[in-house]
Amino acid sequence: MTRQFKIQDDDWGEYTLFVIYKKQDENDNTVWEDKWDCFRTDPELQHIGDLFTDVSYDAYQDALRNHGLRLIQELGPSPEACFLKTKNDALLCAHRDNCAMHDPNDCLGNKEPPVCFEANATTDEPDHNKNTLTTQIFDMWRNGFYVIIAPTTR
Repeated sequence: MTRQFKIQDDDWGEYTLFVIYKKQDENDNTVWEDKWDCFRTDPELQHIGDLFTDVSYDAYQDALRNHGLRLIQELGPSPEACFLKTKNDALLCAHRDNCAMHDPNDCLGNKEPPVCFEANATTDEPDHNKNTLTTQIFDMWRNGFYVIIAPTTR
């Protein structure tokens, strides 16, 4: 399945998208792909997952066929705005307390952080995997990607 792609409209411009797929489970509950579902279910990450745009099946299918206007109209906050709505603690580096090279002005998720940066997404119980996924989301936002949730079926 397509994970990243661009859509363009003559009037609205170009948009770069990162897609997380959702489906209905056997109990008819909506679930996201396993790797990304923590942004829907984990209380510490939900504020980030809430910034992803849940798009309709028809808008997504149109965009895959180079008719992106409907999907563009469904997009939520811009990647830049997503950083403004992210809890400040998540933007800090998880290694800030024990890193000899930590710089509080540079080691932030919404800036161009050093390669060793890891988002501080899970504070109650540090979870390297969830911090890494959050760092990937921050990288996408910083590079102008809209993160969307797209259904696999109608």
